[in-house]
Amino acid sequence: QGTKIASLIPSVRTLIDSKLRVDLYRGSALLEYYRGFLLQGIRHKGEER
Repeated sequence: QGTKIASLIPSVRTLIDSKLRVDLYRGSALLEYYRGFLLQGIRHKGEER
């Protein structure tokens, strides 16, 4: 039984690792989008004056 659990650990670790990578990728993509959105807003405010 102990070996069964030990053989499961690597796959669980890979699963968590890949999920973390996806979350990190999504998070950074969202940040990039949000930053561009904010920069556009600042530019428009500057043009209004």
